[in-house]
Amino acid sequence: MASNVFQVNTTGILITPIAKVIKTKHSGPDSRRDYDEQCVRFIRGQPMCWDDDKHNNTKVGDIFGFCKANDCVELHCVEAVHDPSHRLQSWSNNVGQHDRNVLMLSCTLCIIPWDDWVKFGWHADGLRGTQRVANEKSRVQMIQYINSIFLKGTEV
Repeated sequence: MASNVFQVNTTGILITPIAKVIKTKHSGPDSRRDYDEQCVRFIRGQPMCWDDDKHNNTKVGDIFGFCKANDCVELHCVEAVHDPSHRLQSWSNNVGQHDRNVLMLSCTLCIIPWDDWVKFGWHADGLRGTQRVANEKSRVQMIQYINSIFLKGTEV
């Protein structure tokens, strides 16, 4: 179990918002469509992945969360970071995002209920796109919360 515990001083956290519904037009990025595609990939035995701005400096072992507003935050571990040549073909319509790295994600580590997310003040109004948790206090609290789940043996 100790190998699943995240280090407070070195683990980064990225959060990306997931829309409640798929956009009616297939023009540009659509977080719900992309997330649903990753769920299908996982069911088919393929790894989940997500694109990430190079400036986020994401590394293997960081935590990645899908924020489903007013519902929950689904957390994964970043298992690999690939250059933009590994982007999925289905992402070709995402104009302006062709230079983004590809994050390979673990299966779901845990799910944070929305009430806990809000209680800790982790929710970000107006979260747009994949962003690092920049508030150091929030990042540390989140890692401690996640570690406590693993230490209790209640991971999903």
